[in-house]
Amino acid sequence: MNRFCNINKIGRIFLIFSFLAFQFDFIFCGSYKRFSSQKLNHFFSFSSFLEATVFQVTNTFDPITTTDPNYSGSLREAVDTSNINSQADTIFFATSVTTIFLSSTITLSEGNLLITGTKDSTGINGPGVELTATTGFTGFSITSTGNTIQSLAFENILRPIVLNSGGGYTTILGCHFGTNLDGTATNLGNGTYGIWVNSSLAGDNVIGGDIQVTAERNVIGDYTSAAGISFAGSS
Repeated sequence: MNRFCNINKIGRIFLIFSFLAFQFDFIFCGSYKRFSSQKLNHFFSFSSFLEATVFQVTNTFDPITTTDPNYSGSLREAVDTSNINSQADTIFFATSVTTIFLSSTITLSEGNLLITGTKDSTGINGPGVELTATTGFTGFSITSTGNTIQSLAFENILRPIVLNSGGGYTTILGCHFGTNLDGTATNLGNGTYGIWVNSSLAGDNVIGGDIQVTAERNVIGDYTSAAGISFAGSS
């Protein structure tokens, strides 16, 4: 019995020491959010300790591996980092970023994320960044709730936004689908859906904002072989 109690005491001391050490990292590490949360999550779910963060996308590359030198500052890195944080994060774009060629699908899995094509992370004034691709795949796959996609233009992407199971309570406004930033180009829809609500478990979405506010209107361009907005099953 004494030996068992001693082991328990040692275990408790170790956990307390580990917790304090990780908290030190959390406070003092320069890239604390990505670095510390990964270590902490080996022991507990500490995402609730992290604060809401504003990310600025500073490059136009979309590498799919974290070891790629261009991963830092990319849209994919910003989303990946937000996916380990349950707080209401914001992603916006540097003025030098106007077009991003996606390499593969980007998944929004945590929720409460605002991705805005505006250049100052606030307000809405029409698309300021265009996402495009050369091969067929989904742009954003949304499997979490409370996300907002605004002020982006989607060109030549097979399915720009797909709301999958769990992807409800999503707001999409001020975006262009199948056309360019100013809404004048045609034949950029890649022949399929602009927005696809792919599950009855992805409900309570808002597609479009105030009809009196031009910047909040979505523009659905050329989707000649399918609907601009499609609902699967009973969704």
